[in-house]
Amino acid sequence: MTRVLEPPVWERYPLRTAELCAGYGGLSLSIGDKHPTWVSEIDPRASQVLRVRFPCSPNLGDMTRLDLGAAPEVDVLMGGTPCQDLSLAGRRAGMTPETRSGLWSHMYRAVEELNPNVVIWENVAGARTSRGGGGLPALGRVVTDLAGLGYGVVWDSVRASDVGAPHRRERVFVLAFRPTAADTLRVLLDRTREARNRRAEHSDPDSPALDPRLGDYGERMRMWESITGHRMPEPEEDSPRGGRRLSAQFGEWMMGLPPGWVTGVRSVPRSAQIKILGNGVVPQQGRFAVHTLAQRGMEVAQ
Repeated sequence: MTRVLEPPVWERYPLRTAELCAGYGGLSLSIGDKHPTWVSEIDPRASQVLRVRFPCSPNLGDMTRLDLGAAPEVDVLMGGTPCQDLSLAGRRAGMTPETRSGLWSHMYRAVEELNPNVVIWENVAGARTSRGGGGLPALGRVVTDLAGLGYGVVWDSVRASDVGAPHRRERVFVLAFRPTAADTLRVLLDRTREARNRRAEHSDPDSPALDPRLGDYGERMRMWESITGHRMPEPEEDSPRGGRRLSAQFGEWMMGLPPGWVTGVRSVPRSAQIKILGNGVVPQQGRFAVHTLAQRGMEVAQ
């Protein structure tokens, strides 16, 4: 049995959270949560990352088999349910019982049974247009389902580039709230207050972001260095089979993660690292979205 640690007293927050389909914990990072109450993830490699980065958060495993009656209560339930059938690059099969994206129904069940104050759902931009059961786009299905449970619902589309990242990566964020959720929304507002761009002030003369071959794009890379506070890694590395290959550390930096958040977990091979990173959310992007939506929620709730 995996040992779960207790967080230090000074890091125990007055907000109980859980993240479904947690991946590397991108939504928890978005709201500044070092110790989610619990997480749910089935991928064994991503679970290794969660175990190392959130040692005080038990992984309850498969969201389709959660014993919600025994799950600890939470104030905020978050999740980025599978996007393969919604993505513009995918089959566009929509959110139906036969598709991976249909796993939303299990997050809905968790919301219904746990009754959290706030629900946060994140997915690809294609959720706005990919249709499924009943002819509704996936976004419409999620909003309608949550409203049917008595939640107020606000949503927005945010690009990673909106917070200074050197890539687009547009995502849809939904925030649903109970009429009595003002205190929870205030905590979320306080936690996410820093999501603002800063001007790039470059000081590392050896940074790959200064490579003249990058042209004007180099300025965006240097801005991201300033925003994240981390030097851009080399985009490529030597391959054991000869030649060059994409550096997982570069992908991690592009996603706005602390250096080594995924790549520093040595039990996770490079191929799995790249997969995990590709499925995640940029924390700075999530922080900006949650802050904006929590403000709108407060306006409605007051």
